[in-house]
Amino acid sequence: MEPAYAVAIAGLTAYASGLSRTADFAAAAYAGHGVGVVAQELSGPAIASLAQAVVDFRTPLFVDSGAYGHFRRRVSPSAASLDFHAVLRVYDEILDAICAANAAEERLPTALLVMPDVPGDQAASIQVLCAHHGYVSNLIKFPRLARPIIPLHQGRRPLSWVYRDLVQHLGSDHFIVGLPAAEAALSAGVIHELFAHGTPRAVHVLGALSERRLRPRIQQVLAAASAPPGLSADANIVRARVIRGGSMSASQRRAGIIRELGRPARCQELEDYLAECGGAGGLQLRFSASDPNQRRRILRFLAEAIEATPVAAATRFALRAPPLTRAA
Repeated sequence: MEPAYAVAIAGLTAYASGLSRTADFAAAAYAGHGVGVVAQELSGPAIASLAQAVVDFRTPLFVDSGAYGHFRRRVSPSAASLDFHAVLRVYDEILDAICAANAAEERLPTALLVMPDVPGDQAASIQVLCAHHGYVSNLIKFPRLARPIIPLHQGRRPLSWVYRDLVQHLGSDHFIVGLPAAEAALSAGVIHELFAHGTPRAVHVLGALSERRLRPRIQQVLAAASAPPGLSADANIVRARVIRGGSMSASQRRAGIIRELGRPARCQELEDYLAECGGAGGLQLRFSASDPNQRRRILRFLAEAIEATPVAAATRFALRAPPLTRAA
């Protein structure tokens, strides 16, 4: 298993996309992971459940427009474009539902909303974004509620020019730049040009969370940026790592989502615990000084964190209980 992305890339907020089913996003929220949904795949009751999960679990939320899926499904370039007016209405319904569920008005993670675009087409993306300029401008005024992700696409104009014009037309640079993960969609040279002449505050990598695909993209950004931007990314981890063919029961699917998406949190919890102990040596001292019940609890925690048996956890961390002394 490759390193957990949230641990391997410091400061990254990760969203598991493709979780528009109520049971799926509820399991991900319970696991403490960022949730990604597609706006028009949500029913009214699902929106209410999603809002409650965001409030109950302080769940980071990423909402996709569905433009990429529409682009993949369309039968020809002349196929009808996505109805972004309907998409933006769903965005508003989600934000309204979160506000209604948050009766205590507690500070929640800011929802990320993908703004209208046409994947792979720079000119068409600029055109459709301009058509919804007012919505984007208004959203920027409420940074505690939501932040817009504006996908940028390779094309005739340098990306830094596109970014500069966006800042000028929106009257603000308080938006997140969306970068496609695939090298074929956006080359390293184009990313370097963007950050050599522009200063995006935050970057979201669209469609990558694996160490192999995400790290090179993040490294390209950090190598070119004058100051580290905020970082986030999304990908359909459930499809790639949980659903492995064949039929799955609802309980099996839920357990798989919780196990997979809870991994980064478990890794962080283990890292924090080791730091509290003073490293591996400190853990060994704490273990040997504990009574049998405490040692069992420590082993259960370690076993869950590394997804192994208690015996394997004891072996990995070289934990040995002191020999029993015979009463005089």
